[in-house]
Amino acid sequence: MAFYWFKKNKKWIIKALDRGSNRTVAWVTGNRDATTFRKLYEKVQHLKNCIFYTDNWDSFSEVLPPERHVIGKSHTVAIERDNSNTRHHLGRMARRTKIVSVYLLGNTLRNFIPF
Repeated sequence: MAFYWFKKNKKWIIKALDRGSNRTVAWVTGNRDATTFRKLYEKVQHLKNCIFYTDNWDSFSEVLPPERHVIGKSHTVAIERDNSNTRHHLGRMARRTKIVSVYLLGNTLRNFIPF
């Protein structure tokens, strides 16, 4: 899910979702690259009895261990629904008429996504 006002300033929110409870367990903001995803993986790598279901983004395959990584859109329905709800509830982030700093984005997400 991306929030941006100009294409050169895109900031992505990458989330890890528990499929059992449909709760966000970790999230990061940044560019859409392997470095940002590594930050997210560092937050969830302590979870030993889990499998990572993702779409076919190269950075996922680059970072995740292959024995715990399943690629396929059929497994990403829950996270896509969560992304849609986040976009809906944080609609002010998508408006070009408002100026939203990365600081405000982080604080708003901290309030929206409970841990």
